[in-house]
Amino acid sequence: TKAHGKKVNIRLTKSALRRSRTYRPKVRIVEVGIRRNTKKATEQLDKIMGAGFYRPDLLAMAKEKHSRIMRSFKKNKSAAKRKAPKK
Repeated sequence: TKAHGKKVNIRLTKSALRRSRTYRPKVRIVEVGIRRNTKKATEQLDKIMGAGFYRPDLLAMAKEKHSRIMRSFKKNKSAAKRKAPKK
């Protein structure tokens, strides 16, 4: 995840697909933004990792990680208590 103002973006870090870029340190690692919507994120991960032949063995693990990240964004509703009105 990466903070972008008030919102937090989910990022997928992967190595560059072109072989020539793997020799250059600055462009060796590529970050791709993943959507927060679970359905759209699943389709996006399928496209990047499954259909793109980029580590299809880690596809299930990436989907599980996305669901854990989304669960961590949820706030506990009972923790936010209202103050008593002033008398």
